Amino acid sequence: MLNTPLLNPLLTAYHRRTPIRAWSLIVSFYGDAVLHRGGSLWLGSLLSVMEACGVEAGVVRTAMSRLAADGLLVRNRVGRNSYYRLSDTGETLFSEAYGRIYHARYPGEDAPWLLVILPDEAERRAELRKMLERTGAGQINGSVMVICAPSDELIKALPDDVTQCETTHIRHAQGLTDKAWDLTPLAESYRQFSTLYRPVLSALEEGYDIGDEEALILRLLLIHDFRRVVLRDPLLPEHMLPERWPGYEAHALVAAIYRRVVTLAEAWLDEHARCEEGALPPEAGRLGSRFSSLRQGI
Repeated sequence: MLNTPLLNPLLTAYHRRTPIRAWSLIVSFYGDAVLHRGGSLWLGSLLSVMEACGVEAGVVRTAMSRLAADGLLVRNRVGRNSYYRLSDTGETLFSEAYGRIYHARYPGEDAPWLLVILPDEAERRAELRKMLERTGAGQINGSVMVICAPSDELIKALPDDVTQCETTHIRHAQGLTDKAWDLTPLAESYRQFSTLYRPVLSALEEGYDIGDEEALILRLLLIHDFRRVVLRDPLLPEHMLPERWPGYEAHALVAAIYRRVVTLAEAWLDEHARCEEGALPPEAGRLGSRFSSLRQGI
């Protein structure tokens, strides 16, 4: 495990979670650091990154087998080496989350709303509810879900036979918030995130000399921890949120830290990460726009 003053509190917090769910950390790494560099990664490169996170090789191999069996990863064997990439299903799931992780923003009071009436058939209802919950949708009752500022991609993804109603007028907004979402655990998760990462930003602002590998692991843990929280956030307008909403600071923190480490982390990937053709391809030009829409000040 990479032992540095900056990473120790983050890695300690990660390993306190039981079980640690190495597969989820691997998905975070693929989505954040591999997908925009061609998508394929040699298992040996992944093992190096996970070792720096304190995750043993046997645990990683078990997690990779599970992800492949679940259809989220595809393995390509070349000689004695194994290379993995996200499957089409895995890429679709990450694409759904991409905007909420890197471009999340709290909308204004005039944000559009989408009401979705779930189908009667139990299996389809459960499947659609699960899909909508990944977008931060809230449930008003057993049949109706509500989404604030739905993306065009989400609207297009809804089946044609699902009843939808778009509106910009929501009365008794706080009553809707209380009914459709429980924001208390989400707020606590944001507070815990900020408590953990506030000292990291302070150290970086004060000139902490961070190395390439350390920057990569910090970036991975940052995105993994933020992803676990922000994907549960319905991203409601300010007038529908409790006062001093802790999500604002968390969003500003992740943006500020990410900008300070992303270039160094990419340098480590340039030097050490490998795919079937050798070094990973150059990044696809999307890094500069990540977190550009998040709140800038803390």
